[in-house]
Amino acid sequence: MAWRGFNVMVDKQRVLLLDCRPPSLFAASHIRGSICVALQGRTLISLAGPGPPTWSSNCWWDRHVLLITGPPSHKRKTPDHDALTFHPVFTFLQEEGLVRSLHLLEPDQGEEDAFTSFASSYPFLVTRSTKSVGIGSYPTEIIPRLLFLGDMSHAASQSRLKELQICHVVTIHTEPLKLPKSFVHAFFELEDAPFANIAQYFDPVYEFVERAKSAQKRVLIHCGAGASRSATLCAAYLMRAKHWGVEDALKFLKEHRSKVNPNPGFLSALHEYSCFLDENRLDVPTKASSAGIPWHLDILKKEDSIGSVLLDKDVISFGRGADCYMILDHTSISRQHAVLTRGENGEFKLVDNHSTHGTFVNGNVLSRGAAVVLKQGDILRFGASTRTESWVYLELLHALFGEDIGFR
Repeated sequence: MAWRGFNVMVDKQRVLLLDCRPPSLFAASHIRGSICVALQGRTLISLAGPGPPTWSSNCWWDRHVLLITGPPSHKRKTPDHDALTFHPVFTFLQEEGLVRSLHLLEPDQGEEDAFTSFASSYPFLVTRSTKSVGIGSYPTEIIPRLLFLGDMSHAASQSRLKELQICHVVTIHTEPLKLPKSFVHAFFELEDAPFANIAQYFDPVYEFVERAKSAQKRVLIHCGAGASRSATLCAAYLMRAKHWGVEDALKFLKEHRSKVNPNPGFLSALHEYSCFLDENRLDVPTKASSAGIPWHLDILKKEDSIGSVLLDKDVISFGRGADCYMILDHTSISRQHAVLTRGENGEFKLVDNHSTHGTFVNGNVLSRGAAVVLKQGDILRFGASTRTESWVYLELLHALFGEDIGFR
């Protein structure tokens, strides 16, 4: 997905961007700092020597490489991801084994062309100039279109914040940061020391991010280097929002931002917070005897819970429309796909709103316009999945397509 490619570019040092699209497409638009390589695998080596472009057979050795390809051929019968990995340049570099790491720029959910996805999300990193320079320093995108992790320079750069559409900033540092009044800014004074009480800010930061998410705004959490204090706050947010443990949260952060390294005291605070979250997650009764019982929708991927949505409304709408309570972002989802209503006795009824591609309960499709009373353990699915292997991040108000939703 585009945001993963963006993170590779901003995190890895000396990234080699190889654009394997046809030269005509490269000339029309390409990522800043990328190189046009419309070649076939081992042909790379034959280009060593003089002449434009000058190429050497070892220029990719010990480099992080990001490969940019065009849309897959409609004649190919393999899945989208396999079509990308069958690219001769990718195959050659993978088999040779001399690059430090090899990455593919992949398309966003429901799209075929990775470059188009990237250009749509990060237009400020795309150019037609053949004299373009590298992309410079940007914060890491932790949750697409919501949460970013960075350092002091990122927060101080209004141009960077504007490009990424960030208007909410959390600063955790010993020195306050001055931002224009147009920004929503939270400042927490704390030094990067094992004895510092960072746990006192876990819940305030969670609430800050949740308010921004409800308003469909983007948040940057930063400290001095974006490695210890701000990374700890991001980990705590992921643990609470996605029901992750400490190890899973830190592993995820380090995959996207390699410099993440909370100090030992902050690690201890995260483990204590994990125990606190486990102890304070209440089990939900098997039956809804009243309207006040807190029912949830668990977001599942391969039977594992990766998020939870509190059903605190009497009417919850699902669909692609911007006015839906849960926005399902996929082309197979109707604008007003389905509605979940709560009756006076507390039971929930799911109603298909004459959707085009169906509403499913436990694998069975509802008739168009039909309704069903849900019970604990029911699995809901909306529309038709074509890329269920992709990792999709579920937010409180925005459930992206491709996952099962378990009712409890």
